[in-house]
Amino acid sequence: MNLLAEITRITGSFGALSDDALAAAVRSLEEVGRAIDTARAVGAAEVARRSDPALGYAGLAVREGHRTPQHMIAVLTGSSRASAARRVRVGEAIASLSIGGLPLDQADVVARALGDLPDSPARGAAVDQLLSTAKTVDADTLAIHARAVRLALEAPSALEAEALLRHQRYLRIGPEIDGLRRLSGLLDPESAAVLVAAFDAATSPRRGGPRFIDPEARRAAAELAADERTDDQLRLDVLVDLVRVASAVGDKPVLGAARPAVRVVIAARDLTGDGWASLEGAIAPVSAATARRIACDSGVLPVVLGTDSEVLDLGRTARVFSPAQRTALAVRDGGCRWPGCDRPPSWTEAHHLLEWSRGGATSIENGVLLCRHHHLLVHNNGWRIERTDGGLAVKPPSDIDLLQRHRPLPVKSVVASRLATVSR
Repeated sequence: MNLLAEITRITGSFGALSDDALAAAVRSLEEVGRAIDTARAVGAAEVARRSDPALGYAGLAVREGHRTPQHMIAVLTGSSRASAARRVRVGEAIASLSIGGLPLDQADVVARALGDLPDSPARGAAVDQLLSTAKTVDADTLAIHARAVRLALEAPSALEAEALLRHQRYLRIGPEIDGLRRLSGLLDPESAAVLVAAFDAATSPRRGGPRFIDPEARRAAAELAADERTDDQLRLDVLVDLVRVASAVGDKPVLGAARPAVRVVIAARDLTGDGWASLEGAIAPVSAATARRIACDSGVLPVVLGTDSEVLDLGRTARVFSPAQRTALAVRDGGCRWPGCDRPPSWTEAHHLLEWSRGGATSIENGVLLCRHHHLLVHNNGWRIERTDGGLAVKPPSDIDLLQRHRPLPVKSVVASRLATVSR
């Protein structure tokens, strides 16, 4: 049967499909779409190859009356020149990077990050890392990881990688226009970690952050939810308050409920010398020297991975995870573990794999971080988180997936992921 006719038939019947059939049809169409996208990209790259400027007027695009191959492709396909340029870029990268089969948006992310680098074992390892990450994240999240991977390749040391980002930082206050002034800038990882943590703590109760058991915290969250300010206005007010009062905010915290007390995460092997560290919630690395400086300045010791340290296990003595355990979970998980979820540790709740009411221990081994939405999904909608040979995975209810196939729960912590990759 003609493929186009079959796709048209399926498209016209979506409304009559059951939930399972609709999900299966969407998956099948996506597989077909990926194959078509790969073919379109490779074809566009071939047009570009035959239109090499070195060929002059003998080049394909010029012979057909086009200034560039991108313009020729845009005219042939009815797409924009930006879309045509992306097809060429991805097509040229498919052969050299072996990224055929990725969705076009994700393939473009990898092509932009690594396509201009010479072939090397380091680039091959970087491609493998991004291909693995692409299985559990969307293109926007993959782009964040890709920038960190590219940075690690460009900078031979953590200090140089950190310096590259720090050099690009700026804060600009524009001139007054109608009584208002524009604030704009770029934050290096260390600066971003400070501000993002403050903003998350201030806004998370009204944006799906953790539920509160403590009456005072619950009251403060209710007040914030009723606040007439928008989230953007609240962030600005928090920033102004922080500048105005510095670190002294009186008896009432201006930032709402406390977040997991994790600032710097570092592997044991990187504690000395020019090693790598990560700030909680950030993808881009910082140097071990910066980690040590933050620890000295703030009085908070770095959280070290890869060593036998304090046993953080309360067994059956408490139902609620302690701050120390929340810290350890934040370090290990890096945020909500649900596939595709980008909620940071400060927006999560600690979930018992084996419920406390059924004898489960309040321990790191029996805990996992989930945002409120996914925590409620597990408790109320029949999803279960289980241990498999590949690590933690979520098993959907039978009405979602009749075979109840496990879906991996990726670790969001950059340092923890790096340790796991190196150990393999």
